[in-house]
Amino acid sequence: MNWTKQQVAFRLPKNIVDALDQEAAALTKQMGFEVTRTDVVESALREKLQSRLDAISEEVKELGGGMLIEDVEMSRRSKVTLTGTMGLTHLGELCQYTEADLLKQKLVGRKTLNEIEAVLDSYGLKLKAWR
Repeated sequence: MNWTKQQVAFRLPKNIVDALDQEAAALTKQMGFEVTRTDVVESALREKLQSRLDAISEEVKELGGGMLIEDVEMSRRSKVTLTGTMGLTHLGELCQYTEADLLKQKLVGRKTLNEIEAVLDSYGLKLKAWR
């Protein structure tokens, strides 16, 4: 939704509008191009939405992530690597690792990695993204 300056000013108390204007002026000075109060509001809403999406993602991970690795259907090789070699007990712990981290483990090749990713996917979980 794109609001005009008048709509934002109409819907917000004066002290909030003043604070938004001050923030916009500071950002304009800092960035070297004009930033409007609407830009500040949209940015704040985007950050709040992303924060909520991250929280929901964590809740989903906890739901599927609470499964014990020993109770999940996967090959013995995968279970031995995850529980024995890596010392993991719950599926959710895998979300802290990248593909590269797993491929460094003894007995983990592309086939085992694909199996682990498929199991995680079936519970709505993913490996940590490479950065």
